[in-house]
Amino acid sequence: MDAVGRGVATRVRAAVLVAAARVLLPLVRTETSLRVLAGRGTPRDARSAPRDARSAPLPDPARIEAALSSVRAAGTRLHAGCLAQSVALAAMLQRDGNAPTVVLGCRRYGDADWGAHAWVEVGGTRL
Repeated sequence: MDAVGRGVATRVRAAVLVAAARVLLPLVRTETSLRVLAGRGTPRDARSAPRDARSAPLPDPARIEAALSSVRAAGTRLHAGCLAQSVALAAMLQRDGNAPTVVLGCRRYGDADWGAHAWVEVGGTRL
């Protein structure tokens, strides 16, 4: 497959994973959604421990950037929030042999308002 074909395939895969994450996340736990989308089945089907990030191969920056930009574009078109995009990106990266981590954070704004955000890290780098 040539570079154009790989780019189209990456964008299509990202759109499918973002859409699937939007459907799954309200129905099942985040961990289950990630396992299903990463191709590891449900917890009952795949009881393997997560791969240790230290033993993972070095990530290919070009492929990670292509996945990231494709997921962001799909997330914008599909009105997906940061959690759905993070789960989709982590699934894409895991399917490509990386060891991503989905990070969830929250903080208080002012005296009463709370905010939350989700993102993905690979090799200690925030994407």
